[in-house]
Amino acid sequence: MAVVSKLTLPWNTEAGYGALAFDGTLRLNAALVAHAGLSESDVETGKARAQEKVARRVQLLRGDRPFPDLSQRSAILVDDGLASGFTLMVAIEALRHQKAGEIVVAVPTAHTESATRIAPLVEALYCPNLREGTSFAVADAYQEWSDVAEESVVTLLRDAALR
Repeated sequence: MAVVSKLTLPWNTEAGYGALAFDGTLRLNAALVAHAGLSESDVETGKARAQEKVARRVQLLRGDRPFPDLSQRSAILVDDGLASGFTLMVAIEALRHQKAGEIVVAVPTAHTESATRIAPLVEALYCPNLREGTSFAVADAYQEWSDVAEESVVTLLRDAALR
């Protein structure tokens, strides 16, 4: 489980200006930080929130089990879609730090520009629904959209492990 959290704007929890991965890999979108007028304090607060979220989710989803050795294995990253692709780029970078043998990305929808940025970073990218336009939100590609609660994810993973 490659847990990554975006650093969100204080006034919009869907818009991110950076991302933090399970291994501490952190990237900020400096242009967006400047454009949004975020102070150093805003960024530090965002990083702290993301660190807490990542640590909580790693503990919840992985527990005390160590991160697997990926040096001779493929890693498959799955996400609900790519808007900017920034969070997924951080996940890819973190898996490269873990020496993943091969990284494959599977997403149901993406903005064409984001898919174009991600494709050279991985060995394969699968996305059946590419979209264009000046405004793209992942949720727009779905007929029905809702966030999945962490507890539901734990239950789904537990049930899958029992099969």
